[in-house]
Amino acid sequence: MSFVCDSIATQIRAHRSCRKFDASKTVERKTIVDIVDCATRTSSYGNLQSYCIISVTEKNVLSDLADIHGNENIRQCSVLFTFCADTSRPRQWLEARDAPNTMNDFLGFMVGTVDACIVAQTLVLAAEAKGLGCCFLGTTLWESSKIAKKLNMPTGVIPVTSVMVGWPEKCHFDIPPRCRLPLRAVWQEEKYVQVSNSELLEIYRGTEEAGEARYRAQSMEADECFKSKKIPSLAHYYAIKKYPKSLHERVSKQLLSQLRENDFLL
Repeated sequence: MSFVCDSIATQIRAHRSCRKFDASKTVERKTIVDIVDCATRTSSYGNLQSYCIISVTEKNVLSDLADIHGNENIRQCSVLFTFCADTSRPRQWLEARDAPNTMNDFLGFMVGTVDACIVAQTLVLAAEAKGLGCCFLGTTLWESSKIAKKLNMPTGVIPVTSVMVGWPEKCHFDIPPRCRLPLRAVWQEEKYVQVSNSELLEIYRGTEEAGEARYRAQSMEADECFKSKKIPSLAHYYAIKKYPKSLHERVSKQLLSQLRENDFLL
């Protein structure tokens, strides 16, 4: 029996993030249960499933989470999934069995984080197979402690990513898939080979052109910055506007504090 399915590859290549949802249509609970069940079939470290998935459909809670994430689109989606590194449950299980606690360290956090990210991507595949639109939220890490408090997470549980899910607006299907780096940028065979700066810039050329065009179309401020050369390249836009060093420093300090509070740092 063959398990090869060309439609899966086609679906993956057709992926585009959905940020505009049809608020008049809801995702039925049966569908939510089904895509969560599909997601839990994915691989995990030692089959411990050191993650938890928190789904939110209540409008008032979605509104609060929209404020925390700073993302108005959350108010329009049918369900917001928050994926967490969860060692609280494994720790409790070990304790209940009088077994040594081996999950209260940094490796425990990393195991839970990897598990959570794998299950999140699997859930997106399951949701998109049903025609639903999905969008990952990087702001989960930025506001991890606030989200943990809002969703009543105990010690040992840290949110690492979130996904908005809902029925997409019709215009979503007119959006072409985003530009990706060529395979040679991300795929190394047998060993890592570092390229020269000139080779690297050639690799990034298509991404830079597409990325600049996208941000200029989205924002008059960005358009003016690129036009006036205040932002001379997409690299500068990312490092100055989108993900500045101040953001990285703030979030890094917050996450390290959160790891200590949750017994992940020795």
